Amino acid sequence: MIKLLLLIYPCFLFAQDNTPRDKSFEDASIFSYSLLTQYKRLNVSFTHDRIPNWDERNWEQNFLNLRYKLSKSWQFGIGHGQQRGDRSNSDWKNIQGVWQWKDTTHRVENLSDVLINYKALWRSVIFEWRNTFRYNHHFDTKRFITRMSFNYYPMKIANKQMNLILSLEAHAPLNENETEERWAYLMWLVHLNEHLLIGPKYVYFRRDWQSLKEFEDQTFTEYDNFEELSMFGIQLINKF
Repeated sequence: MIKLLLLIYPCFLFAQDNTPRDKSFEDASIFSYSLLTQYKRLNVSFTHDRIPNWDERNWEQNFLNLRYKLSKSWQFGIGHGQQRGDRSNSDWKNIQGVWQWKDTTHRVENLSDVLINYKALWRSVIFEWRNTFRYNHHFDTKRFITRMSFNYYPMKIANKQMNLILSLEAHAPLNENETEERWAYLMWLVHLNEHLLIGPKYVYFRRDWQSLKEFEDQTFTEYDNFEELSMFGIQLINKF
């Protein structure tokens, strides 16, 4: 299955004297691509996500995932990926006397995942619960990601099957210089044929920033703020 996603969205960012991100505004786009193949109980997928010119940097992420079906409801998986241009709390630096974001456009971080996935059918809804442990090799940090999805499928218009999918995702940091994140996805997919699905998609994202000890020791202040993004786009899925 190939997923192609192009999103154009308003991005609300925050920046202030000595404090990252306070009431600034930015337009950006995100491009996502996924390739999936299945052999018996094993699923193999590759995903690519890219945001050009996101707050004066380019961000991208590539992931290779393997998932093994343990039973009708349970899957176990591992994954490895790279991301470039992301930010952490520790990237808010005093550079030549001015507090600003460190340039991370060309920084490559290696990521490793271990996950377990539960899927069940409840009446007309497919429920999925995924829990992921992620390790960042660059920072030697860890985070826990949990995601719940609800897929309502028995919908038809003009003899075309449709799916309404809602997903909620939370990232909990297990180290100081990582951030809390919240994601929400809403998709409405139309089955053009047995291989091709297309439809609109909305994504909400929130990331929380908190001052580290280095900042507080130098400025005798602290901060606790966040950034939010609202993304609208179209998702195309091609099944093989």
